[in-house]
Amino acid sequence: MMNSSGDEAIDGAVTLGLLAAWALHDLEELATVPGWWRRNLPALRERYPGVPEAVWRRAGSVDGREFAVAVGAMAAVVASASVAGRLTGGRSATYQTALNAFGLHGLVHLAQAGLVRGYTPGAATSP
Repeated sequence: MMNSSGDEAIDGAVTLGLLAAWALHDLEELATVPGWWRRNLPALRERYPGVPEAVWRRAGSVDGREFAVAVGAMAAVVASASVAGRLTGGRSATYQTALNAFGLHGLVHLAQAGLVRGYTPGAATSP
């Protein structure tokens, strides 16, 4: 199926891949973020002394429940974008923006892993 500009529409099921990839990615984060912070915060403080103490305190104070609420809120956003993509054959601006944002989000995870020279939550399932 072609749209008016000649771009081929994608199958609606393909757009749900955004939701599936996001869900896998955030399951990894939910499983690893709290413990990773507890184990790595002291070494990160030492390695990056220029980071303000308030940043380290805030990072260390995030608990699993608080993080899960944030992930749940994003689930609604990503699900809505995926549905918009499905309804428009992938041409929805909402879907395209979410898809691009997820890709950029993945680059941030890979940059974080590079900075710590090891695994960071979300790096294994980055898009």
